[in-house]
Amino acid sequence: MIELDKVERWERYDAWQHTASISSLIANICRDPKERKEPFTLADFNPIKIPGQPIKQQKPKQTWQDQKRIVEIFNAAYGGTDRRKG
Repeated sequence: MIELDKVERWERYDAWQHTASISSLIANICRDPKERKEPFTLADFNPIKIPGQPIKQQKPKQTWQDQKRIVEIFNAAYGGTDRRKG
């Protein structure tokens, strides 16, 4: 059963490579080298991960400092007051 899953992923990955190739070509033609120094790759446009790698990628954990900063930004954007600063 696991082998069948790998074969399916390879087939989907291979099918997307054609679309990813055309997409990356167009994106690199239209790319502003001042804004984005590195060229686009096939991996940027292929939603199927390379077989053998986990499908889900771990997101970096959000620290309490990150959450605090987000709350401060929303508070300022919506006209709230910061009562901590007196």
